[in-house]
Order: sequence, then C-alpha cells, then structure tokens
Amino acid sequence: MDEWKKDKPYYDYSVEELEKFPIVKFEIAKDAFDGPFSCCHTKTQKVRKKKILNHITFEYEVWRCPKCKTDYLDSKQARIYEKFYFINKAIEEEIKFKRNLNYDGHNYFVRFPNEVTHNWHKKMTVSIIPVASNEFFVKIE
Repeated sequence: MDEWKKDKPYYDYSVEELEKFPIVKFEIAKDAFDGPFSCCHTKTQKVRKKKILNHITFEYEVWRCPKCKTDYLDSKQARIYEKFYFINKAIEEEIKFKRNLNYDGHNYFVRFPNEVTHNWHKKMTVSIIPVASNEFFVKIE
C-alpha cells in the first residue's frame, strides 16, 4: 500500500497498514483556547450570563457570536463553569465521604480519607467558606 485512500475511512485500515504512513505531528498554541474566538467570519464578544441551579446563583462570562448567538467558553471560563457544575452535582446527588466529627478539648476537626489526600502536604492551607450554619465548602491550597 503506497498511498492513503481518501475514500477509505481510517478505521478500515489495519495497524500494519497504518504503520507504513508517516507520523503526523502538530502543536497546539498556548493561547489556542483563549478568547475571543471567530465564528461566522466575525470575532466573538464577551457577555455575562447567569444560571440558577438548586438555589445557587452562578454568574459567568462567555464569548458570544454576534451573528448566530452561539456561546463559547475559553479555558479559564470552562474551569470555573466546571467547578459550578461539580458543586451542583454534589448537592443534588449528595456525593460525600462520611466521617466522624472529632473534638480535642479546644477545637473540632475532621479527618479526610486517603482517597482525596494523596497530593496533600503539610504546608498547604485550608479555606473554609460557610454556606449555612452546618454547611461549608473547604478548599485545600
């Protein structure tokens, strides 16, 4: 087999046939997933949006095409949006690790399971964000 057949889908080739073709290499630019983006031959514009799920209001920004009104998230926006959905999913499905609340005579404390602490070290700090009198978000930094 000397040439690639354009009408033959890649998945119809055997591994041996694919190994005869040169390796294709490409690089993705650092800012490839940063806005603004192009859509409908025009640049997208930043627009603020709001979403309410389970009584949690989430405000975020998207890149919107002024012509077709399609919304795009850049990499930073996508990470923020992903956190919002993770928190919402945890609340809806009650994803949790059950642990006893401990008291040493001065402070209450909780031990975290090994499944979530494998990348932690002693110099990290903890941010505790109160949501209600008995609900908190904990961020390890």
